[in-house]
Amino acid sequence: LKLQFLYFIGNHDFALCAFLGMGIPEGLDMRGLVHDYTGFELWSGVGWEGLHLQGRRYAAPGRDHYSSRATFMQYGAQYGDREGLLDAMPEGHKEFLRNLSMVLEHEQYVFVHGGIRQNRANSWGHLDPEAQLEELRRLPYHHPWLEPLSSRSFPDTPAIPGKKTVTGHVTLIEGKIGNHTIKIDTCGGHPGSNLTAVLLPDEVLITPVESE
Repeated sequence: LKLQFLYFIGNHDFALCAFLGMGIPEGLDMRGLVHDYTGFELWSGVGWEGLHLQGRRYAAPGRDHYSSRATFMQYGAQYGDREGLLDAMPEGHKEFLRNLSMVLEHEQYVFVHGGIRQNRANSWGHLDPEAQLEELRRLPYHHPWLEPLSSRSFPDTPAIPGKKTVTGHVTLIEGKIGNHTIKIDTCGGHPGSNLTAVLLPDEVLITPVESE
């Protein structure tokens, strides 16, 4: 049996890629994405004009959004030093990040970090689920807020006809298999918390059990 591993991007990974300029077409002016932004001060170092809003939030002065300080520290770079982080990061790590998909699709399941909305208004406008998937396939850098990666308010309602949506992002005490969604984030990146996996298509949740 040959194992194959497929990876897809989450909101933290996307913000890191956006900060490093990975995957964004060269020369694309991103300044318009912050037009209505009213949050905290954004990163404004050299080249900020070409960075996505979430990338500029990733290394915002005086913040630790996306727990990004730990990433800088692990690579031996100063917080906010974009060139220093790029220089310190091995090429293999950069290649891995560049190749992450925003969605994985299977005949029975759709895998996305946060979720997919039903056919109703959301931060992307009135996009139906299939249109949202198409946006994810095309890497929607023109949206300042990537709801399928970042929102935490997806109910257990049908989105993609005939398919369940498998997600993480929202930290739960235990994994949950619903009629239309499977949610498996029981860790949230917190030390000492257990990871949960789901065995498909059996839909069996697997969580480590500590020995007594």
